[in-house]
Amino acid sequence: MQTTQRMKELYEQIRKQLFYMIPEKWERIDLYASVIEIVKDDPVGEMFFYYYPKGIIKKNPVNVYEVPSKFNIEEESYLRLAAKLYDTIKQLYLEWKSLENERLWTNLTIRIENVKFSVEYNYEPIISNERENQKRRIIWTYENLGFPIESFNREEKAIIQEYLEERRVTPKDTKVYTEGIYQNEKYTHNVISYGYENFEKEEISSLGEKRKQELEKELEEMEETEKKPHKRNQILN
Repeated sequence: MQTTQRMKELYEQIRKQLFYMIPEKWERIDLYASVIEIVKDDPVGEMFFYYYPKGIIKKNPVNVYEVPSKFNIEEESYLRLAAKLYDTIKQLYLEWKSLENERLWTNLTIRIENVKFSVEYNYEPIISNERENQKRRIIWTYENLGFPIESFNREEKAIIQEYLEERRVTPKDTKVYTEGIYQNEKYTHNVISYGYENFEKEEISSLGEKRKQELEKELEEMEETEKKPHKRNQILN
């Protein structure tokens, strides 16, 4: 599987955008995105992601689209962040499309956990309609978020069981890319500050006042730290 310099740049950009969008400390992020068809040379599809809040007691994953109401953030501005993130994933798709000797994926799953960034590329064809899209969301949730099958309703269980039977006969058609995340030693466990120096003013203003003040304080601390000599950790897995 080829990995171009442009892909690495887009991976880093995706990470930064994800970090911007989570207004509290977290343990793990899981993202799904698909590219279903090309409309006037522009990829289209769907995207959603969940994160696990950091804490002593394990918490349920938070759906990204619940963030505005959960943290009193202006929804329209926040959804613009989501649109920018999906635009970056579309750029990744177009970079793959430009390669001559690589198959073109249809959907991907990104996971960030324990300073490791991984992308699972899936090559199976996608049918785009309301029912099929819903089935994919149920299966993805079951596979990636660790919910027991008992937590799903009868119809959802049937969809999962059918999928598991299919997987016994035909393995998933996927490839996985993994890399470590490079971070300033001081901020290894403070990932919400990663890349904050490029955060746009309109995006800052969309956050709640308390979180806005926290981010501004973190930026000041980062600027002071960058003035001092320091080691830079290279974390590889």
